[in-house]
Amino acid sequence: MASRSEDVAVNHDDLEMDSGEKRLNELGYKQELRREMTLFKTLAITFSSMAVFTGTPLYGPSLRYAGPASMIWGWLVTTFFTWFVGIAMADICSSFPTTGSLYFWAAHLSGPKWGPFASWCCVWLESIGLISGMGAQAYSGSQALQIVILLSTGTNKGGGYFASRGVFLCIYMCLILIWAFLNTFALRVIAFLGIISIWWQVIGGLIVIIMLPLVARPTQPISYVFTHFETSPHSTGINSIPYAVIMSVLLSNYCLYGYDTAAHLTEETKGADRTGPIAILSSIGIISVFGWAYNLALTFSIKDPNYLYDVNNETAGALVPAQIIYDAFHGRFHNSAGAVIFLCIIWGSFFFCGLSVTTSAARVVYALSRDRGIPFSQIWRKVHPKHKVPTNAVWLCAAISIILGLPILKLDVVFTAIISISTIGWVGSYAVPILARLVMDEKDFKPGPFYMGRSRRAVCSVAFLWICYTCWAFLLPTLYPIQWRTFNYAPVALGIVLAMVMLWWILDARKWFKGPMNVERLQKMAGAVRTGGKGSMRRKKKAVHKTTTTDDKRLQSTLKRIGVNAIPAIEEVNIFKDDFVIQFLNPKVQASIAANTWVVSGSPQTKKLQDILPGIINQLGPDNLDNLRKLAEQFQKQVPPAGAGAATTQEEDDDDVPELVPGETFEAAAEEEGQAAK
Repeated sequence: MASRSEDVAVNHDDLEMDSGEKRLNELGYKQELRREMTLFKTLAITFSSMAVFTGTPLYGPSLRYAGPASMIWGWLVTTFFTWFVGIAMADICSSFPTTGSLYFWAAHLSGPKWGPFASWCCVWLESIGLISGMGAQAYSGSQALQIVILLSTGTNKGGGYFASRGVFLCIYMCLILIWAFLNTFALRVIAFLGIISIWWQVIGGLIVIIMLPLVARPTQPISYVFTHFETSPHSTGINSIPYAVIMSVLLSNYCLYGYDTAAHLTEETKGADRTGPIAILSSIGIISVFGWAYNLALTFSIKDPNYLYDVNNETAGALVPAQIIYDAFHGRFHNSAGAVIFLCIIWGSFFFCGLSVTTSAARVVYALSRDRGIPFSQIWRKVHPKHKVPTNAVWLCAAISIILGLPILKLDVVFTAIISISTIGWVGSYAVPILARLVMDEKDFKPGPFYMGRSRRAVCSVAFLWICYTCWAFLLPTLYPIQWRTFNYAPVALGIVLAMVMLWWILDARKWFKGPMNVERLQKMAGAVRTGGKGSMRRKKKAVHKTTTTDDKRLQSTLKRIGVNAIPAIEEVNIFKDDFVIQFLNPKVQASIAANTWVVSGSPQTKKLQDILPGIINQLGPDNLDNLRKLAEQFQKQVPPAGAGAATTQEEDDDDVPELVPGETFEAAAEEEGQAAK
């Protein structure tokens, strides 16, 4: 083989490896994405996916259902139970720091029998939740921008422009397209925007939380904020007090999730087995404090509770927090400039949150397609050769999110359905690995740096029950009497999708979907397999390195004479040398079959065989993987015991094709694969 590359120095000492990457290799995956995220960057993206102002569109309905006391105290109750979910997930994340996160956790914690089905359910719930979450943030951002335009052009009373349904849909689509476009760049761009986001959320949140009550006059008394309880059966149709309280607390349920984003970024984060759990718990703590303070600031600043829902007010009754902010600034300064600025801060929060959710959604689709779990997985698993991001997966998520928003043109309850689907899917996917962690045998669990220990059963039990309650609450009708224009379509839409997914599993997917491949056993065998000389699993080749300009020209001239042709779309070439592998990613490959000549050009990396073998195995497919397992087991049996004297045989021809095992050649193995395929 002719190979033009840089000279590679092979170091036979143990190579230092990031602790997260080491654990990833132990789980049977090779490092493909760039591991350049720090704890602060991971926390920035995770915090952005939760966002301080996420609950802004739900504030008005929550206040109307049961009054301020139910909403304010409900936030604290929700926060308390959310900590149980976060602790359980941090424990699992520390042990399994992979991009697949929930999907991977469900497969490995459920064992070989139930692992495929558990991971199938989990990954579809998570995909539904994340992709619809993109739609929820796009809707919220469009609504905030709609009010900004209205107030900037004269308010609803002053002849301002209120965007029509068609314009609203265009804004919705543009936001999603912008997020997808930004996610096609290198991860460092997303990380940089994540840093801007966290400062935007923190500084902007502090400005709104502190300044709004100071600007507003008069403000509501403490007794109103913390003790006033009032239902509105005339507008909601709900007479039951417990039902009204459940509806009021939906604001908190919707805001306090999304912390699994840190787990999706673990394959791109340094020391992910430690930084992942820290990012999960830190995000919950920060958003709990900021979110509660934001709700308090809004509630204290209310001028007239009844005027907030009037369709003839300055904001057309479309967004209650916007009217509260407008009343505060107009009451003091007699203009809407301050309200526009504050609403722009809130809009920026939605923008950065949507960008972060898009990043997470694409990582889930990439992880699933990497294990061939969806149709056309070879397309969605493509990683951009330069930017090292799953570009095709990004645009798939964007396309589905846009389709999800098309009913905006006809229905008023699109947002209710989207946030319900997003919450049930996203939070529901948490339940699968947590339940598996609850019922599994503790001796089968390999703990990471963060470990629950004996409290595992209590924590997981509370977490699982709280998730079940949350999903049930978002399936309930939000208004009575039930009509087609006000109906919560989430149960219908989600039921249809999940029924199709389960039918697909029963009829077809259960036959081929195995979840994330577990190759730990083969990885251990690799250490006992010799990779050079007679009897090895490869054909040994000498690499010819050309470095001077003259030799390069001679090589190209020779290759031209023998008629080499370029072979496009080669993702990876590995050259085996002793116990190391010289790896070329996205190289230029040329070949002349007649002359038995292959040329590989590119920048090489030297890696250990044990590090690269999992990635090769993941690309083999079930049939080839079974054949490789049989061969590896036969090789392991042939390894002589330590200290045994054995005569060595001198290789007669270095280029002869060696036998795989006595009496079996590559040609015979190929014939077996052909017969198995038939």
